[in-house]
Amino acid sequence: MKISSILDFYSVKILLYLLQGEARYSELLKIIVPTKSTLSYTLADLIEENLINRIVIKSRPIQVKYVLTEKGYKVAQHFLQLKYILYE
Repeated sequence: MKISSILDFYSVKILLYLLQGEARYSELLKIIVPTKSTLSYTLADLIEENLINRIVIKSRPIQVKYVLTEKGYKVAQHFLQLKYILYE
């Protein structure tokens, strides 16, 4: 496991955002990550580490959604707790 990829600024933001539920690529691009290349790289790392799943919905146009895995949910919960501790 690459701890550096999990602690990356955008990785943490994506994991925390996905605690609210699934999100589309375009939504993550608009709200969290400023460039397509950075978002694609970050999502690939999170998928490789089994923290998120990529779900392809066959429709017109094709939709792609991202959701937390069980492992990703646990990691995101710890980040959320840390966030609360730091802002006390």
